[in-house]
Amino acid sequence: MLPAACCLLPAATYRSIVGCRYRYDLLQQKGMHNHTMFSAAFHLLAMRAGAALARTPSVADEAFAAACDDAFARGAAAIDAQLWNESAGYYRAFVGGPQGAVDGNTSLMSDSLYAQVLADSLGLGALLPDERVTRHQA
Repeated sequence: MLPAACCLLPAATYRSIVGCRYRYDLLQQKGMHNHTMFSAAFHLLAMRAGAALARTPSVADEAFAAACDDAFARGAAAIDAQLWNESAGYYRAFVGGPQGAVDGNTSLMSDSLYAQVLADSLGLGALLPDERVTRHQA
């Protein structure tokens, strides 16, 4: 088992230790991918959490909550259109950029739906349709 500090290493050092080219920070390299499922799911989580907090009595900002709800709906629709692979039954890890064209992209990331784990832990409900999450995990 590698120490957690390995996540803080530069990519080349990490690669030399574990022999693996991919880490989460590689998903964000400029121009590599337009959208990643990992980040997109966290966007949905942030919008759901923002709306919930805005509706607490101490904040009571319905306009902000509505803006979060709208951003959540637009994000969920974009995930549905760009990252869901209907024929294979899973969410693509990424799309766009030189390595992620939608056509023929069969990328899959095991942690793509980690934000859903956090949403469940926080009582924020489903971020994505249950039947798709089930298909993705199968």
